[in-house]
Amino acid sequence: MALKIRLTRIGSRHRPFFRLVVVDSRARRDGRSVSILGYYNPLAQPHQLKIHQEAVLDWLSKGAQPTETVRSLLKQTGVWKRYQLQKEGKPAEEIEQQVAQTLEKMKARVEADVASAAAKKAARTTQPAPSEAPSQDETSEAASA
Repeated sequence: MALKIRLTRIGSRHRPFFRLVVVDSRARRDGRSVSILGYYNPLAQPHQLKIHQEAVLDWLSKGAQPTETVRSLLKQTGVWKRYQLQKEGKPAEEIEQQVAQTLEKMKARVEADVASAAAKKAARTTQPAPSEAPSQDETSEAASA
């Protein structure tokens, strides 16, 4: 039986909320799960992500394959990096150090993205609206005067 770690939708219409679950790869999206590993709420600002690291690492070591979306979420929390380093046979203190460095880099990148988004939003609000911008006739009159 091939196992997958994937998201199962449990939210209502227009309000997505997902569980991180282990399922048989042949099961439907919201079908019966083997184990619940956490949850993901994309609507919260910033999004909420709760992952039970030990359980995820246990299932990954047993051969469960994460989907691309789940792998992305695992990278955000450092679980994927921890799994890769454990697979290489690194000592625990080296794993903790590298995971902490990776999480710091991700945190800095997210903060930079938030700052650039805020700057773009501020730039948009300071520009005059198309209806407020001077028309071409007004600019030619001002130049000739």
